[in-house]
Amino acid sequence: MGIEVRLDYKEVRKMLKAIGKELPRFLIKPLYRAADFIRGVSQEHYLRGPRPDRLAVVSSRLFGSLRAEAKVTGKGAIGIVKANAHSDQGFDYPAYWETDGSAHGGPRPFLKPARDEHPDEWMRVFNKAFEERFNAWQKGKQF
Repeated sequence: MGIEVRLDYKEVRKMLKAIGKELPRFLIKPLYRAADFIRGVSQEHYLRGPRPDRLAVVSSRLFGSLRAEAKVTGKGAIGIVKANAHSDQGFDYPAYWETDGSAHGGPRPFLKPARDEHPDEWMRVFNKAFEERFNAWQKGKQF
């Protein structure tokens, strides 16, 4: 049992043509919202939780360092979740836990799984923001 969801390419092409060169700028807000959702998932589900599977952050330095942003690039637009937490001696906490963790039994990633294990959720956030953006654009509002 199933149903199909069809997408009318003519309508999509018409929308994209109308947006034209402004598409990267148009995508900033939806990409930011998706990245911010991923940031929240990371903080809630991967920086907390039982060890050894999760990091169970004791320090708020790493938890509070997560930031979402979106920007236009030469080829389009991207959403980014950054973690920028360093010890006073310059030790890079995010890189250590995301990819190494060797002194603590291996890595305990918190960014990549927040993105990779929740694609339906963050795409839903992106799509909602995209639709809001498009509806506002159709009504002549700036984005």
